[in-house]
Amino acid sequence: MTDDISAKEAGRKGGETTLKRYGREHFQEIGQKGGLITSMNRSLDPNDDLASQGGQALLDKRGREHMKEIGIKGGEATLQRYGADYLRQIGHLGGRPKKTGA
Repeated sequence: MTDDISAKEAGRKGGETTLKRYGREHFQEIGQKGGLITSMNRSLDPNDDLASQGGQALLDKRGREHMKEIGIKGGEATLQRYGADYLRQIGHLGGRPKKTGA
């Protein structure tokens, strides 16, 4: 008799096996690579449906305090990884008005 397991359970078991074999750093590395590729293939429009739906779903589920907390953690991690000069550069870019086609 074969064990029938759901795709969710099979994925969980596979994830646990991969974690034991390669560690958390492996997941972080492949997550960053996947995120980079996804961002290169997606619109950078802040009104992008997928991004806004995901952000709204997380906000609805976890609340503003959670969003604030993960934003702070992300900012601190970026500061440690890239330094204050990098944050200043991207801050200036983010503060510039968008060019409109004329």
